[in-house]
Amino acid sequence: AAAGFLPKNRPPLSAAVRASAGPDAPRRWPGRTVRAPERPAATGQAPRPQPEPDSLLAVKYNLSLIKLSKEETALLGSYAPKIPPNDPAIYTFYDEPASFLNGEDEFYSRLFYPSRAIEDGLEGTVIIRALIRTDGTVESTEVAQPLGLGCEGSAEVTVKYTLFNPAKIKGRPVNAWVDIPVVFKLPNKN
Repeated sequence: AAAGFLPKNRPPLSAAVRASAGPDAPRRWPGRTVRAPERPAATGQAPRPQPEPDSLLAVKYNLSLIKLSKEETALLGSYAPKIPPNDPAIYTFYDEPASFLNGEDEFYSRLFYPSRAIEDGLEGTVIIRALIRTDGTVESTEVAQPLGLGCEGSAEVTVKYTLFNPAKIKGRPVNAWVDIPVVFKLPNKN
């Protein structure tokens, strides 16, 4: 240990004392104990699991000693975040996802299957990420998972001109980014 590290009123430890303690032994200074960082054992044992965050919170604040009145308990139970009307926020999570206003059949009836993809026998799924407003219109789109041969362009245009039931949080429509899978499947040849 450097001479400047120890308190001025404490004599420095001799090398023999430091060596006899071992690398994992606690180091003692007046009023506190500092333990070396835990290392995995040489025998292949895993390090001890760390406590869960909730238990750390309980230890730090001793939640068992906190007593709430009936009014406080009722207030906490009734608390729900409120989403204001005409909320301009854009959400990536929601309770109810957006859905096609006129159903999937109407959507797929307008979907164009590119001729090059049909000729090459290409099938698969394109995922379009769309920003759906509270009125059900699509503001913008981007391709999250392409398929190729023009399928993603066709899917993007079809999604852009489709009306949706908006995503909802606590029953209220919100602006949200929604991933929409568009499946390209060749008709059966029987």
